[in-house]
Amino acid sequence: MKDWAGTARRGTAPVGDPAKGRSCGYSVRPRSPRCWRRRSPGCPAGTRWRHGYALYLLNGLRTTYPELDIESLLTDSGRYCLERARTECLSPFGDELVTHGVVIGDLFTRPLADIPDLRGLLTRYLGLPESGYDRPLFLGQGLLDTDVITPETLRFAAVLGANRQPVTLKVYPTDHDGAVNDSLPDSAPFVRDLFA
Repeated sequence: MKDWAGTARRGTAPVGDPAKGRSCGYSVRPRSPRCWRRRSPGCPAGTRWRHGYALYLLNGLRTTYPELDIESLLTDSGRYCLERARTECLSPFGDELVTHGVVIGDLFTRPLADIPDLRGLLTRYLGLPESGYDRPLFLGQGLLDTDVITPETLRFAAVLGANRQPVTLKVYPTDHDGAVNDSLPDSAPFVRDLFA
């Protein structure tokens, strides 16, 4: 199969609590060059999607803060993948990244930590307001979700409640995708009532 993004480097990049900017890419370090390898099938959905999420996050940073020159931190493969993240849908893009053995750390020539005030920047970029809501807010959380972690959603909902914000929290015994469908009996009437 044709190598669709050129040569990559091997590395790691943990992705943590994006709402507070914790550990998002702080460990990204360039590693020694190697060719991409196929990963074993059966990669959990959360794993394959994290690659896409990370590239979406970088694309958003690039768009929101062009002065950061995100491209200057990336290899040719990284720039290719970042450009693809502008137009690709998550499932097929994530599957393709995993099929080609892409590791996010492989896409960097320098660590993201080279960006001044990275933690503050990520908190401002990804953080959610904890007050100031003037309309009801519905949070539906899958208890098995590995994309939006349950403890952070519960913490966020508790803070909103303590701040007397108009929040409704519902949890479902499923993962990220399942929560969308499982929440419909709660979320559809919630939204319908907003427009009644």
